[in-house]
Amino acid sequence: GVAQVRALMTCLCRKLFNVGQYRREAVKIYKNFEFFKPDNKEAMRIRKACAAAALRDVTAYFAKEQGQVAVFDATNTTRERRAVILSFAKEMGYKVFFVESICDDPNIITENIKQVKFGSPDYVDRDIDEAMEDFNQRIECYRLSYMPIDDDKDRNLSYIKIFDVGSRYLVNQVQDHIQSRIVYYLMNIHVTPRSIYLSRHGESELNLLGRIGGDSSLSTGGHNYANAMATFLREQNILDLRVWTSHMKRTIQTAEALGVQYEQWKALNEIDAGVCEELTYEEIQANFPEEFALRDQDKYRYRYPKGESYEDLVHRLEPVIMELERQENVLVICHQAVMRCLLAYFLDKPAEELPYLRCPLHTILKLTPIAYGCTVESFYLNIEAVDTHREKPKVSLLCWPKHY
Repeated sequence: GVAQVRALMTCLCRKLFNVGQYRREAVKIYKNFEFFKPDNKEAMRIRKACAAAALRDVTAYFAKEQGQVAVFDATNTTRERRAVILSFAKEMGYKVFFVESICDDPNIITENIKQVKFGSPDYVDRDIDEAMEDFNQRIECYRLSYMPIDDDKDRNLSYIKIFDVGSRYLVNQVQDHIQSRIVYYLMNIHVTPRSIYLSRHGESELNLLGRIGGDSSLSTGGHNYANAMATFLREQNILDLRVWTSHMKRTIQTAEALGVQYEQWKALNEIDAGVCEELTYEEIQANFPEEFALRDQDKYRYRYPKGESYEDLVHRLEPVIMELERQENVLVICHQAVMRCLLAYFLDKPAEELPYLRCPLHTILKLTPIAYGCTVESFYLNIEAVDTHREKPKVSLLCWPKHY
């Protein structure tokens, strides 16, 4: 369902085209399941028009935004609808990979309706029992015309079938690297309830000096935070909590205070600032004014000389994100840029917002993935620390170096 779509969205240069949203824009108020009856001619006309509009937007996305992956999120339960998609893709020169989710377990279906559809825009301010009844009727409407992908007739199609939310998989005709990644994501996605705890390390000695990067130890306040985190986690009584750190001293020292086993990930190391490591922002502006201006111009794609960009960091964190999707309860003790990337993934934030997400020291964020996003709870542990956040500057061409 929705969690699996989010896994697909981790592909680079991707965009989601949800036909249900097009339908909600065309029909402002959802009444009931009768809209989805196969013999409702007016509704079928609207649904086909919405699908066509979404496909037109897919074309514009590939042409104007130079995207690599478009997720056409719709039921596509008939051979006719899939034929339209295949014809469109053949005409435009696109590859198609179908994802079919098959579930006959009534308990899973009921739980899915409770967790997913009751939070849907179609059922805002609706009684849960009423929503359950309506959506069950909606499923019956789909069942009347549903024709699954046929493993014989459709043997030339590229697809994955997911049975009962991951109890079994069937994969056919994987064509390239992107499709291989999609299969990997979907076969490792975690859909049962759990929480992910994100925290930066305790305040470091270089934090006190206003210097970026480096591999310094914790300050006194940082050690106090590590002890406060240990108390907090004991009070939360989290079952089977796994703890991950980077390879840097400040995250390891923070984890040591917890008195539990932890796992080190080099991929969780802070963004590499290259020649700017251990400098203050004032020193960077004075010594590398052109670089300083370029970073303000496009912080997400800007790469430090001999270092990394946020875009590089997103690539580096991909295996971490996929492992997070597989795990149950995890505490990730990491760094400001890393925490921003993880937070942006789970909250579906765009690239231009990612480098400016606020991730203060001595604060734990509890993320609980749900069907239509992720809930966030913030816990400040009342240990003072310096503020390392830098607001997005107001960039003007007049203030850049002359040759930029």
